[in-house]
Amino acid sequence: MKYTRYEYKKHGKMKPIFIILTIALLSIVIGMYFGKFIFKGNLDISSFNQQQIVVSDQEFIALQFGYYSNKDNAETAMRTIPSKYNSYIVEEDNHYRVVIGLYSKEDGEKELETLIAQGINAVKINFSISKENLEQNKIAEIINAFLKINNTLEDENVKSVKTSDYKVWCSNIVNNDNLDQNNSLKEVNDYINNLPDEVNKNNVNEYLKYFYERLKNM
Repeated sequence: MKYTRYEYKKHGKMKPIFIILTIALLSIVIGMYFGKFIFKGNLDISSFNQQQIVVSDQEFIALQFGYYSNKDNAETAMRTIPSKYNSYIVEEDNHYRVVIGLYSKEDGEKELETLIAQGINAVKINFSISKENLEQNKIAEIINAFLKINNTLEDENVKSVKTSDYKVWCSNIVNNDNLDQNNSLKEVNDYINNLPDEVNKNNVNEYLKYFYERLKNM
């Protein structure tokens, strides 16, 4: 098992003042537009109303449980992970990485401590997104919002999360840009628009894997 650190350099040159002004405008729009997420069982969360584009480097953590040359071994290892954790397998360089979750830096470090306390060995995979790349910063915020959905699904009383408000919020962010077909932000938005009406415990791993791979390639 090895420690893997991903750090990605900024792309393009944008004037800091322009970025700050643009992000400030986005934060106002987001505050007005981010509605409540409604869950089955009449459970809802209002914390999204305070969600803002943050003018700082964005950091995420995934937790590597194992790294295998054989897919069968990776699948066997994944079955030993407690069911409360959302895990998935990522193929990289003809090897198979077993990954637990995807978290903000703070949540990921707490989760790692919890796993270690349970005798579960894991190491951090770090992602860092530069604050100076506006497109990547928006993608990072879209991922942050989805992680709130994932965190809510870890509650045993929550069966599924409706995605309609999340889709509208994401589209509102993306529509502030003049996007071409090859734009990464557009690709992410298209993916979000194709999410099912509800995300549940059985399919959330698929979407975490997508965002992991998106972060890895940014």
